[in-house]
This record gives sequence, C-alpha cells and structure tokens, in this order.
Amino acid sequence: MADGLAAGQDKIVAVVSAMSGTTGNLKAAMLDVNKQVSPSNLDSALATGEMLSACLLEAAISRLRVSVVSLNGYSLGIRTDSDFGRASIEGVDPNSIMTALREHDVVVAAGAQAIGQSGKVNVSRQKQL
Repeated sequence: MADGLAAGQDKIVAVVSAMSGTTGNLKAAMLDVNKQVSPSNLDSALATGEMLSACLLEAAISRLRVSVVSLNGYSLGIRTDSDFGRASIEGVDPNSIMTALREHDVVVAAGAQAIGQSGKVNVSRQKQL
C-alpha cells in the first residue's frame, strides 16, 4: 500500500466508527452523571468514540510512513440541522476533504457526526442508541 501511495497512484478516505461497545459505554457514563443529560451534551460525548477511532487509525497508518490525517465533525464539511440525537444532513462541502487529499495519501474521517446550525457536533440518527 505505501509504495502505491508514495507514487501518487492511490488516495484513500476511510470512514471509521467507534470501537465495539464504546458508544454504549459513553452513553451509560453520561446517564450515570445525569439521567436528564441534554441531547447536545450527549451528542458531544458520543462523537468522541469515533474521534478516538480516527486518531488511533491515523497513528497506526503513520507508523507505516504514509502521509495521513484524521478529520472529525468540525473539519469534515458536513452540516446538519440542530436536531440533537436525530440530526439530518443539510449540506456537504467537500473542500476540506479534497484539500486533505491533496496534502495526504490517506484521510481518516470520524463517522456518524457533523456540525449543526448551532455550531455544535451532532450525531446521525443511526448512531444514537
């Protein structure tokens, strides 16, 4: 893989999810602190599972000396409504991903998250438990 990437033959975008059990554990931890946690606070906490996966994969790929960057909801260019816990995509600006692909061989994207009209991270309908 690294030889092809080094020669400029291929570019990869990998979308990652939280590791098995992480989302459930994060939700349980939040509800242990506050059974009435706000949907925006819960979305922010749940998004960290995907962010961790993206950072771990970036670290693993960089060990192979492959140019890699990870992007999260704040830098992906995906915009949603601000319906926390049930966000729907309203628009996608591919510029940040395209820029990242020009600068790196691999882009790791944290899945199931985007930024709402309020500027806060939202999770998709499918991600909410």
